[in-house]
Amino acid sequence: MTSLFLIVLAHVTVTVVVMLLWLARTYTKLKGELQVLQNIVQKNDQYLAGLSSSALAADSRLAFIDEQLKGLSAKLSAFQQNEQSANPYNAIIQKIRHGASVEELMRDCSLCRDEAVLLMRLHGSGPG
Repeated sequence: MTSLFLIVLAHVTVTVVVMLLWLARTYTKLKGELQVLQNIVQKNDQYLAGLSSSALAADSRLAFIDEQLKGLSAKLSAFQQNEQSANPYNAIIQKIRHGASVEELMRDCSLCRDEAVLLMRLHGSGPG
């Protein structure tokens, strides 16, 4: 009976040793995979930091460009107002270019017929 007990004990011992070796091998493999995954996560963090930095730089450049556009728009508006006030006939010329007739110019712009005809000849396709 002791020999049977020793055989069972030896079998259990071998099984336990084999299981421990298998567990140690699996642990080592998982530890290596964990290290690879940690490296990937670290690289992704670096990429995200770079992207975030680039996005902030682009945002500040866009804000700067937006301010420049606002300034240019204000200058253009002021220029257009100055140009219109410098030439009182600008609105009339625009009406002519959009197809207004001599009668419309006389009625809407308080021009006499001769003025309306002259402006039509200068800026339009002829007297209407």
